[in-house]
Amino acid sequence: MMESIHTVNERDLDIVRSAAMQEVLKIMERVAASDLSVVLVGEQGTGKEWAARFIHRLSRRARSPFLPFDCGALSPEMMEKDLFGYEAVTREGVVLRRGAFEEADGGTVLINELALLPLPVQMKMARALEYQTITRVGGEQLIHIHTRIIGTLNRHPEALMDEGVLLREMYYRISPLVIELPALRDRKEDIPPMIKKILRELRARSNSTVVGISPKAIELCQAYHWPGNTRHLKNAIEYAAVMCPGKWIEPDNLPAYVRR
Repeated sequence: MMESIHTVNERDLDIVRSAAMQEVLKIMERVAASDLSVVLVGEQGTGKEWAARFIHRLSRRARSPFLPFDCGALSPEMMEKDLFGYEAVTREGVVLRRGAFEEADGGTVLINELALLPLPVQMKMARALEYQTITRVGGEQLIHIHTRIIGTLNRHPEALMDEGVLLREMYYRISPLVIELPALRDRKEDIPPMIKKILRELRARSNSTVVGISPKAIELCQAYHWPGNTRHLKNAIEYAAVMCPGKWIEPDNLPAYVRR
């Protein structure tokens, strides 16, 4: 069921205890009220898609589609067609396919890893952002779009631009608002409530009988640096729940790399 405008899942906010993430939430709430494009910058697994959905759900676009677009899962040719749509004339007639910008009209398109877009596609997107119009691949008609674009990057944009994989013309048009998401190692206060949420969701979708985690096991989780961030933590806790013979996760149930 579609969530109503200006509402969010309260459990999304239960896990936020750290000052760093509370500040990010305040920024996202202000950003949601605007129609500006947004770039979310953070390491892999820091919750960039969660943040994008949070912004969308709080915005006046919440009743319209939210479409994630994963650049890493498509060939360069398909990226352009899937974003902008395409037209072709065949023996059977005209083939027309709407792309993500049209499909999400009035809503939000999340473009995961902007730097993976081929440079010609980035240039085409720069024009779309500037003029709020697109042209389908193989077509000539200018189509007006009313779609908000949220992009993500897992490295600092200046470094990506210096390397030539992120087009400055596109980045400066999509980035009036840049939000940096802190790594999990910089928000360790959030780890205990995150673990509770992970275990709650695990019980809801499986026959897990694990109800909690011991203080010593939590200490180990907070001491670890989590290079894969929140996604990494989720995998580790689900592993520990499988290895746990009782109702409470103990240090011995955690993966060896966490115990070390």
